Amino acid sequence: MKDEKWGEQEIEKLLSQAPKIQDNRSKEDVFAKLKEAGAFEEEVPVQKVIKKKRSLFGIYGLTAALLLFAFGGVYYISGNKSQDDTASTSMENADMATKEAEAEGEMTSGSPMMIRNFVLEDMRTAVYPEQLESSKAFYIGLAGDDAESVPVTIIIPNEQLIEDFGTDSPSQVAMYQKYAALIDEQAAGFNDYHPVKGIVEEQGLTVVHTLPQNHGYDTASGTMSMYIGMLVDTFGKSYETVEILNEEGSAMTFSEVGEPSEPLLLTEKKHYSYFIDEQAGGIYLSPNFRQAFDTVTEALYFMKTENNDIYQSVILPGVDYTVTEEDVVTVTFTQRLDLEAFDPQQVMYMIEAVLLTASSFDKQVRFENVMQTEWQEFNFAQVLPMPVGANKLSIEFLQK
Repeated sequence: MKDEKWGEQEIEKLLSQAPKIQDNRSKEDVFAKLKEAGAFEEEVPVQKVIKKKRSLFGIYGLTAALLLFAFGGVYYISGNKSQDDTASTSMENADMATKEAEAEGEMTSGSPMMIRNFVLEDMRTAVYPEQLESSKAFYIGLAGDDAESVPVTIIIPNEQLIEDFGTDSPSQVAMYQKYAALIDEQAAGFNDYHPVKGIVEEQGLTVVHTLPQNHGYDTASGTMSMYIGMLVDTFGKSYETVEILNEEGSAMTFSEVGEPSEPLLLTEKKHYSYFIDEQAGGIYLSPNFRQAFDTVTEALYFMKTENNDIYQSVILPGVDYTVTEEDVVTVTFTQRLDLEAFDPQQVMYMIEAVLLTASSFDKQVRFENVMQTEWQEFNFAQVLPMPVGANKLSIEFLQK
């Protein structure tokens, strides 16, 4: 063959001259021949697929190479079949290869990939300590569809914090004062709520919220519940109490309560069980109507129940467990749990809801009687990391 470069026109001309050959063999016969030839012996490595843009020339070149392979008289697949049958089979293979190459060209590196049932993306919804090595978590409670606060966590890179505050360790109140007005709540799937009315300040480990008249946070039990939940979700990890004052500096009297409010004790308000909370903008893990518990064992057992139409249990169907509470909480499944037998995202919700529930008591969790030693980012031979925040929200929702 001449040593020359082929252009697209020459390749298209070659394709147009290819004979239109009929192949009356069954698909089963073709598959058997291919299998006999060892066409399916190569193992596909389990790894992330990086986006590779295929040029049109590359796709045509692959097709042309397969055509030349066919025209060269390859007979080992078809055995006693004629040369026409071999060419037809190779034409089918060339068309399949072309479609696969085009599909790979359309694939993006951010797309969820499945290779031999392995999910090649991090499906975790919570935030973990290693994700804050060069960042800081900004916590905030957003207004959900059911007049309840949904806790979310936004990771702010240190360089952004230094640009905004002159330091990479601003307080949560300072971050709220800066970022609350910038969140595009509707784009994130929530109702507009922030920034709250009045003035939010801090005094040591106390948040002081001074409210104006006609603030509207006590017009009904739902609005009051949303307000209190928001304070816990936004400031509960960094402060001990919230004092709610009127413009005269006295304790606020809410119409739903009828007497001056006592300081809100944040440390007593965060011992929750986490459930699936389906919002218009997606699925989140949230406390079940802020029901608090005295012990982590009570909170973890409560996760098995469904006592309303809003919050759904994260526990997988047919799965049960026992809880042992020591320095580390041990959750033991009563039957050996095969994580691959369930939808992977549902498995992740269950694992993370347990971790979040335990973390509200400052406890870590060890799972026992799990078939897989490693799954996603978790190693079940070890104590699992304690989440530092629920429901990671992209920093893209902070408008600049």
